[in-house]
Amino acid sequence: MSAHDRIDITLGEAPATDAFGLELVLDGETLLETVTATGPGVFRAHRRADDAPAPLLRAGHILGFLQRGPLLLPVLAPVDGWVLAIAPDGARVGHGAPLFRLLRATGAIVP
Repeated sequence: MSAHDRIDITLGEAPATDAFGLELVLDGETLLETVTATGPGVFRAHRRADDAPAPLLRAGHILGFLQRGPLLLPVLAPVDGWVLAIAPDGARVGHGAPLFRLLRATGAIVP
């Protein structure tokens, strides 16, 4: 097995701000991205109308909203990829709380 064929998946103790607790490294590149809350509020998940699995998302796509009183602040995808995990709709979150876990789209992982 060459280094290019190796996939390392680590399950175990997660960093304090990462409730999803999964790391994936391919050819030395971390492929998972955690999107966190920019401040306190209530998380509102953005669902597709047909509730089908999400296609490849592009950077800038609205993943959900952080509600602060009457304001709904969009939570945007920082990279192209697929949603692997999501915080529960209506969850009260603080600054830095994980909202989404994304699998980055790279040359090695394509749709």
